[in-house]
Amino acid sequence: LTLDGQGSIYFTDSSTGIVGKIPWTDSGYGSTVTLGSVSEPIGVQLDAQGNLYIAEDGGTGVVEVPRAGSGYGSPVTLLTNNETNAVALDASGNLYFAYSTASGVNLAYKLDLATKVTVVKSRSSPGSSSSGRRASSSVSK
Repeated sequence: LTLDGQGSIYFTDSSTGIVGKIPWTDSGYGSTVTLGSVSEPIGVQLDAQGNLYIAEDGGTGVVEVPRAGSGYGSPVTLLTNNETNAVALDASGNLYFAYSTASGVNLAYKLDLATKVTVVKSRSSPGSSSSGRRASSSVSK
């Protein structure tokens, strides 16, 4: 769930695969608009340019849906993995995402503006962590 500068709400529904928007109007919230459909979306963020970043659990991984005029363009896969849990943006436009592996390793990644992915934190058991490693997941953009 995220908001844009006008107060519109962007959301995901993992049961239907919908990524939607509830636009803010002068008279309150308008009707829900479906922006797209992806496999099990569980998180969405919006950058300053209006591009959407979607975390998929059991799907592609992390997807960007670029702003195109008054609508949105075709989805672009930024990272491929099957267990993405969350996605966030910082003030510099860096994208952060987290996922868990089948073996129980929890990872947090940072995708910087130069499309370099680094592990921010990984945790396989209480008390063990590491940082600064390169990611082994595939990235495209």
